[in-house]
Amino acid sequence: MQKKAQRGVATVEFSFLLPVLLLILLGIAQFSWLIFNFIIVTHAASVGAHQFASERGFSTPYSDTVSSVTNALGPIRTGISISTSVNGVSCTSDSACQTALGTMANSLAAGSTVTVTIGHVFNPLYSGSWGSLGSIMPKNITSTMTEVAQ
Repeated sequence: MQKKAQRGVATVEFSFLLPVLLLILLGIAQFSWLIFNFIIVTHAASVGAHQFASERGFSTPYSDTVSSVTNALGPIRTGISISTSVNGVSCTSDSACQTALGTMANSLAAGSTVTVTIGHVFNPLYSGSWGSLGSIMPKNITSTMTEVAQ
C-alpha cells in the first residue's frame, strides 16, 4: 500500500529542482561567454601593442595595428573601438602615428611607450530577464596594453 502512495514523488521533486538546475547551467554558460570575450579582447590588445611598438619607421603604423587587432579578435569583431597613443598622446591616423613614432634615423627617447586600448560591447548569450542573467553582466569590456617602443 505504501508504494502506491509514493508513486510520482521523484517526478514532482525533479520538477521543483529543474528551474534551479537550469538557472545554474545558464549562469555557467553566461559567465563562460564573458570570460571568453575578456580573454579574446585582452589578447587582441596585447597583439596590437606589440605590433604598434615595432612600427617605428613604417608608413602605415595605425593601419597595421588596427589590422592585427582585428585579426586577433576573431569571432567578436563587431562592436569594438580601438585607440592608440604614443607617450600618452593619442594618434588616430597613419600620418599622426608615423610622426609620433619617428623614423629609424630619428628615434624616440629611451623608455617611450605605446598604448593600445580596445573597447568591446559585450553581448550576453542570454539577455532576457529570466533569472536576471543579462543584468549582472558588464555592458563593455575594455583592455589596455602598454609596451616600450622599439
